[in-house]
Amino acid sequence: MFSPPCQYAIRALVYLARHEGEGPVLARDIAGSEDIPKSFLSKILHQLGQRGLVRSQKGPGGGFALARPARQVTVADIAAAVDGVPDVTHRCLLGMPECSDATSCALHDAWKKFRSDYDRSIGALTLATLAAAPERGGWSDAPTPAADDSPSAPSSNVPDRPGTLPPRPEPR
Repeated sequence: MFSPPCQYAIRALVYLARHEGEGPVLARDIAGSEDIPKSFLSKILHQLGQRGLVRSQKGPGGGFALARPARQVTVADIAAAVDGVPDVTHRCLLGMPECSDATSCALHDAWKKFRSDYDRSIGALTLATLAAAPERGGWSDAPTPAADDSPSAPSSNVPDRPGTLPPRPEPR
């Protein structure tokens, strides 16, 4: 969904939000904590500073801090600052030269609703909300299926994963 620079920006700003009110934070501390290459992080923080999302302070005791309270910065603000505003609302997913309510492709109505829901969601999701979410240890913390959760004998026609079809009934 988000470009790698945008992902890094979100992670860095969540880190700053978690340290809001503690004074400026060093880029090396953000980079180390969030596993972001420091040279890349410096460029991202500079860009975020130009867009008014972070402020920097040079010298002893310097570093980076949020330019606005975490509750006033949304994921949409960050995505727009790093990736720009995407033009996917006016582009056809199936490649038609014109796709509108009047002349639409098969995906138009579903995409229009998805895009509206997506825009509303990231426009309402703030750094304060993300900063308050518990840390779960990253990718290595993903749950592993228990021995009883074996997919060998499905008990119903409910799909195992969202977006998958239910299993076919066995032929008689």
